[in-house]
Amino acid sequence: MFYTLTKFHKPTPVGIPIISGRDGPTKRLSAFVDKLLHPIAKEEEAHLKDSTDFINFIEKTRVPENAILVSMEVTSLYTNIPQEQGIETCSMQRLRILL
Repeated sequence: MFYTLTKFHKPTPVGIPIISGRDGPTKRLSAFVDKLLHPIAKEEEAHLKDSTDFINFIEKTRVPENAILVSMEVTSLYTNIPQEQGIETCSMQRLRILL
């Protein structure tokens, strides 16, 4: 399935392309990569599993009265990680978990 999410807050609204992997030809590949990376992600201090995990986390979080809440959008995260460095980091983390 292919669709777009329109960014209305931009000066000129643009559609961000979204390609759903559900029941697609790469579904099994995505599941395989997820299975490889999940143990590595769980070892990270700031790991959030999914939206439900985030909601559970935020509901338990106490925010001080003088706090300033902000949000940000991460765009092009994976394209900003050098491929060789990403592969090396995941390989080293996977080896550390297995040992």
